[in-house]
Amino acid sequence: MERVSQTKRPPRSAEAEKRLKRENERLRRELAERERQLGDAKKQIADLERQLALRNQNSTITSKPPASDGLAGRQRVRGRRRKSRRKPGGQPGHPGHSRPLVPVARVSVIIDLVPDACGHCRRALNATEEAGDPRRYRTHLLHVPDDGAYSLVAAVWRPGQRTAVHDHIAWCVVGVHRGEEHEIRYRLVGEELVEDGHTVGPCGEVTVLTPPGDIHAVVNDGTAVAASLHVYGADLRRRRTSVRRCYDLAVRGPA
Repeated sequence: MERVSQTKRPPRSAEAEKRLKRENERLRRELAERERQLGDAKKQIADLERQLALRNQNSTITSKPPASDGLAGRQRVRGRRRKSRRKPGGQPGHPGHSRPLVPVARVSVIIDLVPDACGHCRRALNATEEAGDPRRYRTHLLHVPDDGAYSLVAAVWRPGQRTAVHDHIAWCVVGVHRGEEHEIRYRLVGEELVEDGHTVGPCGEVTVLTPPGDIHAVVNDGTAVAASLHVYGADLRRRRTSVRRCYDLAVRGPA
């Protein structure tokens, strides 16, 4: 029989065996940590998928009411119209829609309902202020709230008095309180003004001015004192005027 020689492995030293055990324990700990991290990642992915499913739900595809859409649901697709460069409100040339006035022939009694004072601040014009100033039209600051969000001003014109051509530092809502006011609007074209419309505001008429493009002048063409109330979107306690600029330029009629 042929003998096969076998090489005997040298016996491991105690130090090498300890080193292998330590390495084995380290690998076991790393494996356990990787498995823990993998489990956490799976939980996070499941939570994100659940949140995404909720965001994709709204009242159009579920039984939820529209009020519940809020930030938690996907917003409805709105119209994608491009923003217009036009100013809000009726455009020039628009005929407008309003309730027709009753013919004068059918009116038997006319009653002017004029409040004695502001219902909020109780401020009222005295007899001197209501009569106007014989030298020029006058404005009277009636009320400004503590936060300066707006200013209430009364303007008084005697017959024939008028303002300079001007614009304003802020938006304004004007209500004719007594008499009639004739307004002339302008456009600034180069170094001259072009008339852009005439309106006559009777008692009770309300108009809105929104800068820019609010250049106008107001005149009392009637035979009685005219007065109007103005609400400006600015604090006029220090500035004392709503006028931004007066225009002393050549004026030509409408094109």
